Amino acid sequence: MRLFVVIVGLLLAGLAAAQSTLTQNLSSTTQPAFSGNFALGYTSNLYEPGTASQDRSVSGDLTMNYRVQGANLVRGYFGGYKQHDDAEEWKSNDGFVGWVNNGFWHRGEKYTFGQQVRVQLPFSKESRVRDTKLTGVSLVPVMQAKLAPSVLFIYQPQLIKNFHTYTVNRAGTSNTSWAINQLALISWSVTDSIYLQPLLVYGTAWSYKGTKKDDVFQTGAELGYGINNTFTIAGGWTNAGAIRSFENGNDQTIRVFDENTSTVYAALYLVF
Repeated sequence: MRLFVVIVGLLLAGLAAAQSTLTQNLSSTTQPAFSGNFALGYTSNLYEPGTASQDRSVSGDLTMNYRVQGANLVRGYFGGYKQHDDAEEWKSNDGFVGWVNNGFWHRGEKYTFGQQVRVQLPFSKESRVRDTKLTGVSLVPVMQAKLAPSVLFIYQPQLIKNFHTYTVNRAGTSNTSWAINQLALISWSVTDSIYLQPLLVYGTAWSYKGTKKDDVFQTGAELGYGINNTFTIAGGWTNAGAIRSFENGNDQTIRVFDENTSTVYAALYLVF
């Protein structure tokens, strides 16, 4: 789930009350003065329990909103995780603060266009120590289309400019100067309490010297049940990988599921 949070980052009105925190954070409705959501998750890969390859962790992710005026919000995201078998304390994920207006343009009730601007906060040890990251700035348009009364399609590109002390990190890998992430998802309200949400993320990045890095992808799906307007339980899987560059061009294979690289998770969402 950590990679899911980082790529996505971090994100319905008119459909069911049961929705993931991702779609809640992309809502185009006017929020209360203070609002937010919290996600508590448990993640594991698919290796046999008790083996050295098994990786399990718990995570917590908090999004806080303050409505400045109308649909304009100041948003902050903070998160962390702990390896299940790790004696160390919780580790921080990178966070962000920013301006959000997910619904400043409408075409009836079918199409909505919004915008987010984020300033990244390098809280994680990997960003601060390994990558010497100072901050990053993201421009995030949010486009929504209601395909049916119970089906919503969301497309969210994200343009990122990073700032580092050094162009090469302490592991000898080139730091990322520019990146473009594209997220597409469908949120289907199966009933008033149950939703299904498949998604695809595709990322492209460049180093400070302008060299293009291998593209990356992430696929996943989530099935959730809304206990009430405050609590939702959910389960799903994600699979991520790099699309390697070869002499004859990129290998465009995107694997929806792979038992060697996929992770499964369970989550409890709290909305306030």
